[in-house]
Amino acid sequence: MRFKTGADDLKIGQVHKDTPAAKAGLLAGDVILSVDGNNLKTRTELLRFMRNKKVGDEVIIVVQRDEEEIKVKLKLATRPAD
Repeated sequence: MRFKTGADDLKIGQVHKDTPAAKAGLLAGDVILSVDGNNLKTRTELLRFMRNKKVGDEVIIVVQRDEEEIKVKLKLATRPAD
């Protein structure tokens, strides 16, 4: 999953095939609203929150997709090298 370069919002720019984000059903254009019940507004807040998580942890993510809020469970994995 990638965000648009140069912005600090939580709108997903790209979801790579066969990743935990794709398997959870996240799509490009979704906007992350919360993780594990913690409302987040910026990538900086998301990064701070995720520092306490490790590979294998499961998180509940709520995203805004069009006019709907969607809740998904995502199992964290090692981030692939670019």
